[in-house]
Amino acid sequence: MCIDYYDLTLLKEEVERIVGRKILTAADCNLLCNDIYLKTQSSTSLNTLRRLFDLMKSKYQPSLFTLDLLSKYCGYSSFSDFTNSKKNKPCNNENQDNSFVNFLVLLFRDFEVKSTNDITYIQLIHKIINNLEHWPAMIDTFQREIAKTASGQVFYYEQFINIDKLNSFYGKGLHYYLNEKKTVEAQLLGHSLLCLQSWLTMNDEGVENHYQEVLRHSVDENIHPFISARFFATQLYKCEISSNETEAILIQTREFYDNIRYSKFVHQNFPYFEYVLSEALVLTNQYEEALFYITEALKKRNYHVPPNVDLRLFESIYLFQAIALANIGKREKAKDILGSINTENFYFLSRHFNSILYLLQKGTFQKKEFLQKQVQYLVQQTGFKKLVVKQEECFKI
Repeated sequence: MCIDYYDLTLLKEEVERIVGRKILTAADCNLLCNDIYLKTQSSTSLNTLRRLFDLMKSKYQPSLFTLDLLSKYCGYSSFSDFTNSKKNKPCNNENQDNSFVNFLVLLFRDFEVKSTNDITYIQLIHKIINNLEHWPAMIDTFQREIAKTASGQVFYYEQFINIDKLNSFYGKGLHYYLNEKKTVEAQLLGHSLLCLQSWLTMNDEGVENHYQEVLRHSVDENIHPFISARFFATQLYKCEISSNETEAILIQTREFYDNIRYSKFVHQNFPYFEYVLSEALVLTNQYEEALFYITEALKKRNYHVPPNVDLRLFESIYLFQAIALANIGKREKAKDILGSINTENFYFLSRHFNSILYLLQKGTFQKKEFLQKQVQYLVQQTGFKKLVVKQEECFKI
């Protein structure tokens, strides 16, 4: 079988997009091996991947089995299905595409979901999100229509927050969500996430605009901690771009946090407030304060949680801890924590974002060219320029 070089290149690029990194080293191949098995329950050898990604010389083209397996990993039934999907679709497929969008919308509009803990429905939404980019022409219509449904609002926009696509289709979809759902919590959530998007992409005007929208509201113990934390995080991002003092905000945040410890959310399934605050504090260089919330979050680690809570989010908290410790001078402890982090456990909707932070911190311990290339690739994928501007001394990007 003669394999078209262009098709093979497209497949390798798709594999890198799915795994969330460039395949540049044997360690990257090992991570990919594990992820392939996790998603397909089929395995391939490390050396097969090394040959495929030109890390090992080979006289032969990859086998059809390898190409089919990698295509299945990317969400296709076979390599033939993958190559056919990349060809231009004829114009008469428009009605078929519309029918497919309508079917996806039905899954949100007409299915009765009794609980946010419905594991079957959660897995279904997970699959849809992971495959959205296979249907680029339909994403906009899909997001606009499901923003009108209760299940779409709760599951797609609120429960599965797609940080990696904030500067892409999910960020655009948030505008549809904000237009359809006018509750205080929805407006706080949508505008705070768009403020984060603007901050990460160095759009100061966007930060200012969404900050003003967030401050039109207030928070109390009846607002979910995740959204309350976003309220305070937005103020930190605004302070950072304006070079304003943060002391007053930090005091207000701590006072609010002390009050909600004894609210109805005291037995929450995940330390949402601490998670969001520690992220924002690390991003805005408030490392000592970040460590307070990180410590509080780790005290709450509980392995017995409902299925809508993904414990892989704790991997992010350990990452924030390593970054904060390194920046207050505790480099050896930070290095140990960073070394214990399994990047395969990064949450699937913030894998790129977390990987950038991880690689930047790793680069302060060991300067390697492949780390720089990984960061460049991930920044190109996300548009999160702000993260590397903060680390120019390390990578000279």
